[in-house]
Amino acid sequence: MYRPYPKYKPTNIPWVANIPKNWGSKKLKFVSKIQPSNVDKLSKPDEIEVLLCNYVDVYKNDFINSKIPFMIATASISEIEKYSTKLGDVLITKDSETPDDIGNPAFVEEEIENLLCGYHLCQIRTNKAHILGKYLFRLFQTDIMNAYFESQANGVTRFGLGVDSFKNVISILPSLQEQQSITDFLNYKTALIDELITKKERLIEILQEEKTAIVNQAITKGLNKDVKLNDSGIEWLGKIPDHWVVNKVKRVSKIFGRIGYRGYTIDDIVAEKEGAITISPSNMIKGYLDLTKCTYLSWDKYNESEEIKIFENDILLVKTGSTIGKVAYVQNVEYPLTINPQIAVFKNIKCLNKFLFYYIASDFIQNQFTLSNSGSTIPTMAQEEIGNYPIPLPPIEEQTEIVTFIEKKIVFNSTTISKIENEIELLQEYRDALISEAVTGKIDVRGNNVN
Repeated sequence: MYRPYPKYKPTNIPWVANIPKNWGSKKLKFVSKIQPSNVDKLSKPDEIEVLLCNYVDVYKNDFINSKIPFMIATASISEIEKYSTKLGDVLITKDSETPDDIGNPAFVEEEIENLLCGYHLCQIRTNKAHILGKYLFRLFQTDIMNAYFESQANGVTRFGLGVDSFKNVISILPSLQEQQSITDFLNYKTALIDELITKKERLIEILQEEKTAIVNQAITKGLNKDVKLNDSGIEWLGKIPDHWVVNKVKRVSKIFGRIGYRGYTIDDIVAEKEGAITISPSNMIKGYLDLTKCTYLSWDKYNESEEIKIFENDILLVKTGSTIGKVAYVQNVEYPLTINPQIAVFKNIKCLNKFLFYYIASDFIQNQFTLSNSGSTIPTMAQEEIGNYPIPLPPIEEQTEIVTFIEKKIVFNSTTISKIENEIELLQEYRDALISEAVTGKIDVRGNNVN
């Protein structure tokens, strides 16, 4: 679709073997002013109020503009003079908890009064006689630059890049006219791709809402639209079919957790496969277990608590922490499993296991989890509280019909969502490849009409 440049020349740049013959290259320190920021969010009474562009603003946005809700902070006069952002600046993350979050750039596309580059960021102001900020921003977006920054990162619990890692970046330098052509082309193309991705993401949201509505309706009203409904006696549950019975969760299941002597310390954690897997909320993905990354607990500690060993058809619920209410159904157990202290497990279930699972996952119960823990520093539910939640129960045959209906609908729905997610992934890969090929000269975008 896009042709290469007519002629290329070899380079001494480790991450790109050849560039167009008329292009040059220089270390970034020779064509830019580079300064890491230390302006923090702490306000001081003797300082001036400013807007602070921080790590999250850069990490989540390609472009810095007035649409972003910046943090209000304070800064000294010297900090304002030094770190105020200007149109054309490139801001880039310089430290993070993981090395792959370092080196994420954003381009300042709007001059905003009293907006300062904040902590965890490096501010780069290019010499426009050599390199345009918008071109440098696109160069920093490439996989080759991401790999470079990741290789330069150092640290143990937090990873960082020194200022020399930015200064010594070798910048590929087309002519200013070509840099403008490349960035115009990429702005146009990435905007089209991003718009298509946004539409697909919205479609996924609609399908997720539809899936939730299917579960909510079936699990509390059944499948017969003509069935007689009666008041359940529970305000947030509303009416349920006349022949259903309201019970308490604790009467249809035993609930266990890692409390009291069952708790463990860091000394009980062992190397991979030298103990049982202890499940955490991060292992609970989309209603099921994902054991790609696991923590292992010593066999002695695992065997100490028989009641919280995890088996097929158990139901797991996060009862403590930011993901409170997260639920997972256990299937295909191929290795000994237990739980960490954030999780409760439902066992000895007297109704259909999947019916209880979908009820706990429904908005009716999830909303109650949220309401009962609003305002808490660390949201927590006691096992007794969980057990006292009501559950409307149809006859077992009807439970089976409802679960079969839900899963048939969800399989179709989830298959459609997965297909769209794959399409989004391909679009993102195409977007990344297009940026990389354009800024490194693999394709010649001069003359492409983007207006």
